[in-house]
Amino acid sequence: MTRRRSATLDDFYHYYPTVVAVVTVRVGEDTNAMPAAWHSPVSRVPPLYGIAIAEKRHTHGLIQTARAFAVNFLPLEHVELISSLGSSSGRDGAKATNPALWLPPEEGDLAGAPVLADAYAAYQCRLHETVRLGDHDWVVGEIAMVHTIEEAFDADGVVTCNGYTPALYVGKYQFVGPARPKEAAS
Repeated sequence: MTRRRSATLDDFYHYYPTVVAVVTVRVGEDTNAMPAAWHSPVSRVPPLYGIAIAEKRHTHGLIQTARAFAVNFLPLEHVELISSLGSSSGRDGAKATNPALWLPPEEGDLAGAPVLADAYAAYQCRLHETVRLGDHDWVVGEIAMVHTIEEAFDADGVVTCNGYTPALYVGKYQFVGPARPKEAAS
């Protein structure tokens, strides 16, 4: 076994794979979406979810204005969309204008936090706080509404990977799907 040591951390992707999320936000007619690999639940009570977003990103400013955002989890079949959202800027024009991408808002939905129609799960969040940490801000939202496709989860709330395989980000705009669990021996 050969072990390499380096004090240079330019490209450190060793903590991947991780499920990629697509963060969405709407301010007036400006609807934007960006993939995020750095995200995590923060608290159960209150229900808080955090996303690392660089201040220079268009999504960052929109979230600060809207005071809301959604965290969407798309199946692996949408990796081309996810990748394209990450390789273009919303400042250049609306990159998420296709109305077929979005669920129509329902009563109780959070304004400013649009949900992607094909998301097997989505959290609509009210902006709780933004904390500067190095070259990214940790944007924390309080979950106001959870949207799920029931068939994507088993009775315990675990993703089944049967038709709704999560998109895993492995770094450098590369995605894979998890291997399906083996059936228990009978």
